[in-house]
Amino acid sequence: MNLTQLQPKNLSMHNLCQEKQLPLCTKNLLGLGLQFCTAPPIPFPNIRDTLKKLAYKIRTKHYLNTTDRNDTNKYIPQLYKKIKGWNPPPATLPTENQLNKFENEIKKAIQTNTLKHQIFFNLTASQLHTLKELKTVKYIILQPSDKNLGPAILDYEDYIKHILEEHLLTPSYQQLSHIEATQ
Repeated sequence: MNLTQLQPKNLSMHNLCQEKQLPLCTKNLLGLGLQFCTAPPIPFPNIRDTLKKLAYKIRTKHYLNTTDRNDTNKYIPQLYKKIKGWNPPPATLPTENQLNKFENEIKKAIQTNTLKHQIFFNLTASQLHTLKELKTVKYIILQPSDKNLGPAILDYEDYIKHILEEHLLTPSYQQLSHIEATQ
């Protein structure tokens, strides 16, 4: 399935810029909403280390289950810690064979997997490019709109002008001259 098929179709964005040109695919990106979280690429796991940890845990579990421990003393897990350099002895032959078989199957599956080096994002390539471009643009501002109708894009100068008109240039405030302000 293609990532573009998974993208939502009902995108909502309000472009209130009158003169400035927006980057391409801005609606496809901002239509997802300001609350949309971009996922970082999924890291490719280190299979060798993962298989070593699995073998260590299986062998340790086998060692603890087969070793004759004195159960008369109460076991307190907080008192014990991992001993550096200690490796559990190999488990029984059938367990070791199954562990080797599992490791070989995993390695074979990785070698035949064609997607092993692809990095997946939850954005398309054009959306990623637009996101990088919007981060550098200084002449627009993004604001959430009322009633969750999607983000609104405004010219930066117009936004400042609207703020001054709507909030500061009202009867509630009085504009002072330079002399009055310094006094």
